Amino acid sequence: MKRILYFDAAAGVSGDMFVGALLDLGASLDKVRADVAALGVPGIELHARKVIRRGIAGTKFDVLDPVSRRPVDEPEERHPHGGHAHGHAHGHGHPQHHGHGHSHDHDHDHGHGHDHGHDHDHAHDHAHDHAHDHGHDHAHDHGHDHAHDHDRAHDHGHAHGHAHDEVNRGLREIRRLVHGAGLQAPVAEDAIAVFELIASAEAKVHGVSPESVHFHEVGALDSIADVVAATSAFHQLAPDEAWCSAVHVGCGTVRCAHGVLPVPAPATSELLKGIPAYSDGTRGELATPTGVALLRHFCTGFSAMPPLVVEAVGYGAGSKDFGMPGVFRATLGASTAKVAALQAAGSR
Repeated sequence: MKRILYFDAAAGVSGDMFVGALLDLGASLDKVRADVAALGVPGIELHARKVIRRGIAGTKFDVLDPVSRRPVDEPEERHPHGGHAHGHAHGHGHPQHHGHGHSHDHDHDHGHGHDHGHDHDHAHDHAHDHAHDHGHDHAHDHGHDHAHDHDRAHDHGHAHGHAHDEVNRGLREIRRLVHGAGLQAPVAEDAIAVFELIASAEAKVHGVSPESVHFHEVGALDSIADVVAATSAFHQLAPDEAWCSAVHVGCGTVRCAHGVLPVPAPATSELLKGIPAYSDGTRGELATPTGVALLRHFCTGFSAMPPLVVEAVGYGAGSKDFGMPGVFRATLGASTAKVAALQAAGSR
C-alpha cells in the first residue's frame, strides 16, 4: 500500500515548522536529537513542545541559542533584558530557517508540555509578531537574511553574530560534517541535497558559486539542525511519496543581513521556481528558504490533496502571529487508488 505524506502550506513553511509537523505525526524527537548530535557540532540543543496557534494545537520545534538558552527565533520582546532574540520573523529561519512562528494565542504553552511523545519541552513561546524582523542588526547581528525557517524564521541566513556562529561554515564544511556523522545513507544524502539547494539559490542571488558561499545562512547552527532534523524525521515516517499544496509566501518586506528585501526573499524566490506559490495580502515572510528547499527536495509534486485514506495529521507551529493559525499541516495516509486495487484483488 502506497503511503502518501501531504503538506498544506497555507500558512507558509519554515524549517522548524516542517520538523514540528513531522514530530507531531509521530517521528521521535530522541532519534532526531541523536542524528543531529552525531554531527559533533557543539552548542546545538533541540526542544519541542505543544503550543496553540489561534485555536489549533501543534508542535513547536526549537533550536536553543547556546548563549541565551532561548529559542533562536524568539521575538525580542520576550527577552526582558535584550536577551538577543534572533527575531526571525515567523520564525522561519532564513537560511536560518525562519520558523514562522505565528504565535497568537500566546501559545498556550505555558509549559504545558504535552508529552506528545516527543518530549516536548515547553519553553516560552514567542509570538508577538515582529514581522519578521529577522536580522535586526543587533549587535548580534542576527541579520538573518530571512526569508525563510523556523527555519528559524525564515532562513535567510541570519548572520548571527553570536559566538556560536563565529564559525562561518560553507558548503564544503557542511558536507564534511554530514558525511562524518555516520548517519543512515538516505538521511545524509537528503540533508546534503537540501543544503546544496539553499547554497545554489543564495549563490544565484549574490552572483557567486555555491562552493564559495560562506553562509551564516546555511552554516548557522539552527540551519544545520533544522535540515538534519527534517531529513531524520522524514525518513522515520518513511512515506512512499510526498506532495504539497501551493505555497503561501506572504508579502511586504523583511529586514535581513543585506538590508530590507521584498517578500518572498530573493533566495526563496529562486527555490520556488516551478512551484505554485501565492500571496493573499498577508504581510510578512511566511515561507523561508529552508522550508521551501525541504519541500522542493522531498515533494513529488504540488497540487490539491490527492484522494487518501487519512491515517494521521500533524501540525508544526511557527513563532509569529500573522492573523491566521500559524501552522504547517502534514497529513499521512494511504493512496485510495492503491487501496481500491488491493480490495479488488482480495475479493477475487
